[in-house]
Amino acid sequence: MTEPMHPPDAPLTPPRDPPPVLLTRTWTGEPDRAVGDGVAVAGGRLRLLGRGPGVVTGHAVTTEPLRDAVVDTVVRVSGTSPAEGFGVFCRQTAPGRYLTWRMTTDRLLSISVMDGTETVLAAGTLAPGMVLHTDPGAHNRFTVVACGPALTLILNGLVVTSVLVDPRYAEGHAGVLLEHRAEHGSPQLDVEWFQARAVLAG
Repeated sequence: MTEPMHPPDAPLTPPRDPPPVLLTRTWTGEPDRAVGDGVAVAGGRLRLLGRGPGVVTGHAVTTEPLRDAVVDTVVRVSGTSPAEGFGVFCRQTAPGRYLTWRMTTDRLLSISVMDGTETVLAAGTLAPGMVLHTDPGAHNRFTVVACGPALTLILNGLVVTSVLVDPRYAEGHAGVLLEHRAEHGSPQLDVEWFQARAVLAG
């Protein structure tokens, strides 16, 4: 199978330049294995699989809670229906309490607070100048700059929006997620790399 081409805004290796790197995670060279429900290492990547309509599969990658940090990852999705979201979460303080940023291949975005129920902070369609690669297996880079109550979301190097969150979400773990909605669908998310960096060089 031919690997999909990747655009320059979604590098296949994590950055090494300042600010300081807090955590870098890659899966190249690791043996294929199950990690959890719908989560595995496969082909040198972290892989999330849909687990049925209405189920969101998520996996925290960080080993320590993050406060002020840049969360950065390159992912590629395939098999999703237009309504199925994929993306990142951050500041997870409990299994059911976290912040999500999801995109769909039809360019809809949703930024939500999860705390037993979902509270949408922002939703809409990407502006025409925003880049989202929608071919199956195409690479997209999700970046979240988290400073205090302010989160800035960056897609493929371009700022999407910023949101403010309440003090319950001051810090926490970060990771990736995949949404399954279609009854007969089989969405899949592959993670090339995942990184957390300090906000400032010092």
